[in-house]
Amino acid sequence: MKSTVVPAQITTVEDKIAGSLNFIQIILLVFSLIIGTAFYGLIPPKLHLSSLKIVLMIAEFAVFGLLALRYKGRILADWLVIYLRFKARPRIYIFTKNDAQSREQFADAKITREEKIPLVATVKKRIKKNKLIERPVIESSGSIVSIKPSKKGGFDVEYQEA
Repeated sequence: MKSTVVPAQITTVEDKIAGSLNFIQIILLVFSLIIGTAFYGLIPPKLHLSSLKIVLMIAEFAVFGLLALRYKGRILADWLVIYLRFKARPRIYIFTKNDAQSREQFADAKITREEKIPLVATVKKRIKKNKLIERPVIESSGSIVSIKPSKKGGFDVEYQEA
């Protein structure tokens, strides 16, 4: 069986229908024509030109004409969709490994006397056990200590003698 290699450029080429206009651009321009015709036929005086109809037709043709223009290889309607999706995305992401799927489910959990210990007391006990907190980190005034947050949530500490 004979096989041929398809170049990658075939998938990225846009179809040009009339001149340099693609299908979406033509649809935008035809849609503006339909709306302009609706203005002409539905706004009184019906089927007669008036200054209000001309202003409305020019305004809507300008809007759809601007959406059909190209900027950096894309039409402005595509850029508008990209911008609206960007604005509609969530701003705060909360990451937790203990979502409802992997969390343990307890049917009848009873709180005992030991579980009612305040969080502050347990934190103080942990700090006292840590030997790095008890002794001073900087022993001489000529040393330089820089603390930077790391990518994984910890701290990178650099110590240099001056």
